[in-house]
Amino acid sequence: MASTVFKTNHDKMVSLQPNRGAYEQWLSNRFQEQKSSINQDIHEAVELLAKQINSWGSVPYLEIEARLGYFEDDDDGNVRLPFDSNVDKENFENIKEALAKWSEIKEITETTSVVYSFKDNIRMEVTSDGSRSAVKKEKLEHSNFRYDNSPFDLRVCFSAEVPIDVNGLTNMATQPVKRNKQRTSYHMNHWRFDLTVVTYIDNGIENREYQVEIEAKLDCIPYSDYVYMADSLMLKVKKLVNVCEKEEKGSERDMVPLKDISKKFGTLDNLMSKLQI
Repeated sequence: MASTVFKTNHDKMVSLQPNRGAYEQWLSNRFQEQKSSINQDIHEAVELLAKQINSWGSVPYLEIEARLGYFEDDDDGNVRLPFDSNVDKENFENIKEALAKWSEIKEITETTSVVYSFKDNIRMEVTSDGSRSAVKKEKLEHSNFRYDNSPFDLRVCFSAEVPIDVNGLTNMATQPVKRNKQRTSYHMNHWRFDLTVVTYIDNGIENREYQVEIEAKLDCIPYSDYVYMADSLMLKVKKLVNVCEKEEKGSERDMVPLKDISKKFGTLDNLMSKLQI
């Protein structure tokens, strides 16, 4: 069973609580204590995400990432699915240029790979040096947000990425979907910014997408204050968005949780059983 620094600390913290809901209550109290120091436009998002991080903290192979993108409105003005994670090239390049100058960035890495997507949420990645890896990715929860008066919306994804044997994929009956990825990663101590150009063929036409993600480096996060963690993530989102478009006075922004189109894909117990963990 995979155990990151994050999971180890979470499990230890839970084991010290007098009952199952004690730490969730502590987080609620913690949010109220810190509320005045948290930017008003991300209050709701931080409070919600702190609880969600805690709820999935014991999951092995956990992945937590935020994606910039867009939701469209229906004819009645209601936000609707799907979420489009393809940002435009100009904003993509502006974010890359800004990240390269941030003093908090400790390392920049480049990766070129081909990703093959099979049925049952199985993916294999082959990098330019010939190394191969495969995972079975299970969605846990999608938390969607409309970022009013900004050029982007947001999706925060909680997933489990369980490593599987690459050799077993050669016998898969279905033809995989193939995508080429060129990724530049900007590493901070506890977070990584992934800026990826994705190309693929659809009906004989080459498509190109630009994706911006922020992923928690769970093997490096030593703390269990998920209010702080959620606030840290949202501040990084705000900073990226401000690179593309400055907030204007009189058009203040607000990160609004879209609870009606967010989704929890199952319970923790069901996930553990499904993945046979």
